[in-house]
Amino acid sequence: MTDITQYQTDNLLLLMGTNPLPNYVEAKLLMRHDTQLYLVSTQMMSDNKVPKRLIDLLQFDKTPITFNVE
Repeated sequence: MTDITQYQTDNLLLLMGTNPLPNYVEAKLLMRHDTQLYLVSTQMMSDNKVPKRLIDLLQFDKTPITFNVE
């Protein structure tokens, strides 16, 4: 597999749609253990179910992450 560490970042901004899978793949590839993750979604997703599903998936894989809704 190709070494992707040069593409991993300190801050990762993901635009959330209704399918968390593309964001999950991006997060798994581009996050380091100390990466700050920012999730941006539309007003339509004000219930935060999809972002919470992504957070749950990442935490299940033992990716350290904190969740804050603003």
